[in-house]
Amino acid sequence: MIDQQQYLQGYFGVLQVCLSKEYKFGGLNINTAAGFVNKGNLDALVPLIKAQER
Repeated sequence: MIDQQQYLQGYFGVLQVCLSKEYKFGGLNINTAAGFVNKGNLDALVPLIKAQER
């Protein structure tokens, strides 16, 4: 399973379009921290999932 931050991926795409059109900004390179959930790291993620932070 891939763990990604979909909100940031969508937001930064729209932000890039607006900045490019309005201010002629070049491309932004923003790491939205894609990661993989597996048996080895699932225990660390369960509390974050239950708290709705992931």
